[in-house]
Amino acid sequence: MPILKASSMLETLKSGELLEVLADDPAAPSDFVAFSKRTGHPLRENSEDAGTYRFVLEHK
Repeated sequence: MPILKASSMLETLKSGELLEVLADDPAAPSDFVAFSKRTGHPLRENSEDAGTYRFVLEHK
Protein backbone atom coordinates (compact mmCIF):
# COMPACT_ATOMS: atom_id res chain seq x y z
CA MET A 1 0.00 0.00 0.00
CA PRO A 2 2.77 2.57 0.71
CA ILE A 3 4.06 2.20 -2.88
CA LEU A 4 0.62 2.83 -4.36
CA LYS A 5 0.12 5.96 -2.27
CA ALA A 6 3.63 7.21 -3.04
CA SER A 7 3.14 6.65 -6.76
CA SER A 8 -0.11 8.62 -6.67
CA MET A 9 1.45 11.48 -4.70
CA LEU A 10 4.50 11.67 -6.98
CA GLU A 11 2.17 12.38 -9.90
CA THR A 12 1.19 15.65 -8.21
CA LEU A 13 4.78 16.86 -7.75
CA LYS A 14 7.04 18.83 -10.06
CA SER A 15 10.45 17.60 -11.14
CA GLY A 16 12.94 17.90 -8.29
CA GLU A 17 10.34 18.06 -5.53
CA LEU A 18 10.66 15.59 -2.66
CA LEU A 19 8.13 13.21 -1.14
CA GLU A 20 8.59 11.82 2.37
CA VAL A 21 6.93 8.47 3.09
CA LEU A 22 6.63 6.79 6.50
CA ALA A 23 5.70 3.11 6.65
CA ASP A 24 5.63 0.26 9.15
CA ASP A 25 5.69 -2.58 6.64
CA PRO A 26 8.93 -4.60 6.98
CA ALA A 27 8.87 -5.23 3.21
CA ALA A 28 8.84 -1.49 2.46
CA PRO A 29 12.64 -1.01 2.19
CA SER A 30 13.05 -3.52 -0.62
CA ASP A 31 9.79 -2.35 -2.24
CA PHE A 32 10.94 1.27 -2.34
CA VAL A 33 14.38 0.39 -3.72
CA ALA A 34 12.72 -1.61 -6.51
CA PHE A 35 10.15 1.17 -7.11
CA SER A 36 12.91 3.75 -7.42
CA LYS A 37 14.83 1.66 -9.93
CA ARG A 38 11.72 0.83 -11.94
CA THR A 39 10.34 4.39 -12.12
CA GLY A 40 13.54 6.44 -12.13
CA HIS A 41 12.49 8.50 -9.11
CA PRO A 42 15.69 8.71 -7.03
CA LEU A 43 15.47 7.35 -3.49
CA ARG A 44 17.28 10.11 -1.59
CA GLU A 45 16.85 8.71 1.92
CA ASN A 46 16.05 5.30 3.36
CA SER A 47 16.13 4.84 7.14
CA GLU A 48 14.48 2.93 9.98
CA ASP A 49 13.79 3.90 13.58
CA ALA A 50 11.95 1.61 15.99
CA GLY A 51 10.02 -0.15 13.25
CA THR A 52 9.11 2.99 11.31
CA TYR A 53 10.67 3.23 7.87
CA ARG A 54 11.31 6.63 6.30
CA PHE A 55 11.83 7.16 2.59
CA VAL A 56 12.45 10.34 0.66
CA LEU A 57 11.83 10.14 -3.07
CA GLU A 58 12.64 12.84 -5.59
CA HIS A 59 10.29 13.33 -8.52
CA LYS A 60 12.31 12.81 -11.69
